[in-house]
Amino acid sequence: MWRSWLALGCKVGSLPPTYLGLPLGAPHRSLTVWDGVEERMRKNLARWKSQDISKGGRITLIRSTLASMPIYYMSMLSMPRKVRLRLEHIQRDFLWGGGALEKKPHLVRWSLVCLEKSNGGLGVKCLSILNKALLCKWSWRFALTVFKDAWVKDVWCSNEGGGSWNPFFSRPFNDWELDEVCRFFLALNGKRV
Repeated sequence: MWRSWLALGCKVGSLPPTYLGLPLGAPHRSLTVWDGVEERMRKNLARWKSQDISKGGRITLIRSTLASMPIYYMSMLSMPRKVRLRLEHIQRDFLWGGGALEKKPHLVRWSLVCLEKSNGGLGVKCLSILNKALLCKWSWRFALTVFKDAWVKDVWCSNEGGGSWNPFFSRPFNDWELDEVCRFFLALNGKRV
């Protein structure tokens, strides 16, 4: 049976199928969904490990490449803690070890490395904060607001008590959307400018 499909030039696929690099129908909290990201990071590291790169060069590679590789996934899915720790471990080992096979001590806590340069850090993106920021983008776009490119100041009304959110919606909500709209406002009202 399979040979007849192959004879016709059909490919045998795998489940779950992928669309734009993300597996369709896979559980969003699954650790295996993120295996491709980790594999790509390790492939890049394999190429870099053969070269003698200074610490400044390693920091540049982490900020420009390693921290950017999971961005598409992080903009769609909430990154599980175990995945974040694995990816940060790869970045830390590359920064301090530079590709050498022996274990080298980490000279500075990773939380300090992730601070902005102006605050004494090295400017490496913290994956958990970046993930939350990218997912918040969808919460903001969910509002179906009239002004899609509105700034925060355009929908924040300041008053003596602090202020409140006032997005302008382009249409009334359907009954089936009301629960989600309530959750959206509960999450939004917890944020202050």
